[in-house]
Amino acid sequence: LKSTFENKKITTTEIGGVNVSIPKNINEFVDKHKTILLASKYKKYKISLTDNFESGAINMLKNVSSILNNLNVHYWLEGGTCLGAVRDKKLIPWDHDLDIGVKYENDDILENLITQLRKKYYIRALPFKNHKNIWNLGKYRIIKVYPRKFIFFREKLCLDLFIFYPDTLKSNNQKIYKYGVCDRNAYYDYKLLEELSTISFYGREYSAPGKTFEYLEAKYGDDWEIPKENWNVIIDDKSLSRQDIL
Repeated sequence: LKSTFENKKITTTEIGGVNVSIPKNINEFVDKHKTILLASKYKKYKISLTDNFESGAINMLKNVSSILNNLNVHYWLEGGTCLGAVRDKKLIPWDHDLDIGVKYENDDILENLITQLRKKYYIRALPFKNHKNIWNLGKYRIIKVYPRKFIFFREKLCLDLFIFYPDTLKSNNQKIYKYGVCDRNAYYDYKLLEELSTISFYGREYSAPGKTFEYLEAKYGDDWEIPKENWNVIIDDKSLSRQDIL
């Protein structure tokens, strides 16, 4: 970083009434040093979906999807789970959890879902953060599902149920599905999830985004077919809003 702040490479700008020094080419600087700049956002997970956890993850995905189907909840394989199913035909071995998206319809459906999941799993139903720059879309942001360990404890394996809320962008009235991840606002174009399809995964049919390839491109970019072991949601997820409020 030292060479970046040599006199010839910096400029000044006013932020909140204070003059601060910044690199002249701020975009190049961020791209080059983004791993260091966002080091606090990099979590070190204790598991990966390798042989030790793969069978348990597959079984958990099957059981949770059965509960969703029985309750007629509209869901799809989300994030890395969808990417693995489409690109690799298996769970991504360096992934650390399972991801499912759920369309929000009403709180009663979510409450019933949580009740049914708790009969078998350890559940954490988390709200949106109370922060002016974070959307507060409803009662629940995410439902985290864990296998039980004894009665009151949980295993390390986790399945995240992200709740997606239909809305529109204020700037252009574009219909979208909003959700929250890692204390950030995120969204997909409505057309990517308006209709759902199915995908075969480990010998079972699961729901998937209707426009699956377009969805993966919207989340991972044009090169979504290239595996990236160091992919990070804060830096690389294309669905994250790059503005505070939309």
